[in-house]
Amino acid sequence: MNSSVNDFVSLVVNNHAIDTKDEMIAAVCRNFPMVKDGRALYHTDYFAVVFCYTKNTAFSNVVISLSKLEKYDGIPCFVVVVRRGLDNLVYMINTTFIDKVSHSSQSLRIDNIRGSILGSNIRKQLPEIG
Repeated sequence: MNSSVNDFVSLVVNNHAIDTKDEMIAAVCRNFPMVKDGRALYHTDYFAVVFCYTKNTAFSNVVISLSKLEKYDGIPCFVVVVRRGLDNLVYMINTTFIDKVSHSSQSLRIDNIRGSILGSNIRKQLPEIG
């Protein structure tokens, strides 16, 4: 794994005082050569990230569309949850870490990727091995 992934996670964790999505995006973009893809996703050659905001501990926002996630599933993909007055969270959102797809289309096929990932669809803990 590229060291920029660890540096990114450290930046988010160490800047827990940042409590707005725009401030967090600015901090990350100052430190990494991010390219914006669409409305919400930013990426480098080594990782992709979506930024979300919540006023409390609940996190049920729409995070990303399944078709957009599929595009970046070959590199580590994250969601940064910016929480006012609380520590910010970083979750991996690669398809391996998604429990289900919400709002999926009845036309979902391998050649017609449709659906949305909600915050509540992201696996927050992995099962222990061994």
